[in-house]
Amino acid sequence: MSTRSRLFFLLFSLLTYQAVAQTDSVGHAGRKVRYWNNFLLGGLQGDHKQTSFSLATIHGVRVGRLAVGLGTGLDAYGDWKVFPLFASASFDFARVKNDAFFIQMNGGYGRAIYTGDREGMMNLDNGGGKMFNPMLGYRIKADRFRIYIAMGYKFQRNTYTYGYNYLPYDDFASSYEPPKYTIREDMQRLVLQMGFGWH
Repeated sequence: MSTRSRLFFLLFSLLTYQAVAQTDSVGHAGRKVRYWNNFLLGGLQGDHKQTSFSLATIHGVRVGRLAVGLGTGLDAYGDWKVFPLFASASFDFARVKNDAFFIQMNGGYGRAIYTGDREGMMNLDNGGGKMFNPMLGYRIKADRFRIYIAMGYKFQRNTYTYGYNYLPYDDFASSYEPPKYTIREDMQRLVLQMGFGWH
């Protein structure tokens, strides 16, 4: 085989391998492993009928009725905006033709950013904490994608530190540092989301 033929064969093999690797499903132990994702938008309902927005996206793999993945998003809790990073696992417990009822468990850490008025405060540290989010939903097949309707409970812990900007009493107190306070609050919400995704 000539050098030119070998190069052609090698190039053809690499291109073929790359094309196969880019497919959205592969066989694994007799089951099909598929890439999936979703994009969800909705609201958080808290005490006193306060409502705020919530959005999330999850990307992962599916084997049969089980799907796992990693997700991120944005949740609004009053003056705090939380950016969660979480692991997700869901299971289709009932199927209706091409549609499915599913349960989903999300858990991870949310980074909280304070967006309110900081007047009178100094050194307000951004907070964050663990996030837990069980969901129950219904997935509807619509042509080549899926429509999601889901509701559940969201727990978000937020631990942060702040201090008030006190002035020193005299010139000898120029090195005085105002006290700092650490606050831990647990924010609990009912969440309702709708969106779409590919399976």
